[in-house]
Amino acid sequence: MNLTRSLLADRTGDLILTGESPSTNGAPLYVVTKCSKDGVSLWTNLITGPNYDGGDVPQTVLDPIGNVFVTGGSPGTSPGFYQIFKFNSNGVPIWTNQNANLGSNGMIYASAVDSAGNLYLVGSAPSPVNGSSDFVTMKFSSDGRPQWTARFDGPAGLDDYPLGAAMDSSGSLYVTGESERSLGNFDLVTVKFADLIFYTPPRNFTGTDSISYTLADLFGNTATGSVPVVVAPGTFGFNPAATKPITGGNFQLQLTGVPGTNPVVLQTSTDLVHWQPILTNTPVAGSVQFLDSAAPGFPLRFYRAFQTE
Repeated sequence: MNLTRSLLADRTGDLILTGESPSTNGAPLYVVTKCSKDGVSLWTNLITGPNYDGGDVPQTVLDPIGNVFVTGGSPGTSPGFYQIFKFNSNGVPIWTNQNANLGSNGMIYASAVDSAGNLYLVGSAPSPVNGSSDFVTMKFSSDGRPQWTARFDGPAGLDDYPLGAAMDSSGSLYVTGESERSLGNFDLVTVKFADLIFYTPPRNFTGTDSISYTLADLFGNTATGSVPVVVAPGTFGFNPAATKPITGGNFQLQLTGVPGTNPVVLQTSTDLVHWQPILTNTPVAGSVQFLDSAAPGFPLRFYRAFQTE
């Protein structure tokens, strides 16, 4: 190993050393070595790196139970294309992920892991709007699946470069770096990211659903559970301006704000006690219309509507 990139200690006091070493074909090798707290070598993994030096990779972080995440450049590619490795505490590979979210010439500057073993990569990439550099933060689940990608562009819309990242005990991620306020003049900036759950029910679904979750603390302990979610029908109503008699003796009724495409049933009554369904129509773009041709035959007629599940 000619160049050391990082030195980390796990909860037991063992050390993880990551660096680079030249290979016979000219491409660097990433070297990941674990030593006991007494200095005894426990295992070493060699990973083929890209055909360039630097780029702030490899990045190495540990989760609470000693798994090792290594992020480095992909062999034969330019900066911006990365490979991510997860090893267990014994050095056995668990999964590998290839990632190109930063695009050509993007750079990884920092990485972090939360208490649940989710991985966060923080880098920069050209803005799709004006080509200036933006913060780019990516989250991967503990099993390597991409979760989300977030961008930060400073108020001036110029270059922004992240320099470091850290997690707090509640799972919020802090990314700090510099943001260009005018050409050549930079301010320090820190951005906080917090996981929020946005629930979107299946199309046309009403009823009770649930969200399953797993909680983890800093010691690697976990607990699972679920949260019930009641999905009620959307609120919709009659449009007074479009509810009126029309030519031919029909009575027109229109409802707006109707969610989804499930059919809407129109019911009528003459005494508000006994109701009879008379028409069923499918909403289009949140609106549904009915024509009651029997209305002229009643001195008094009430209407109500409901959407089927």
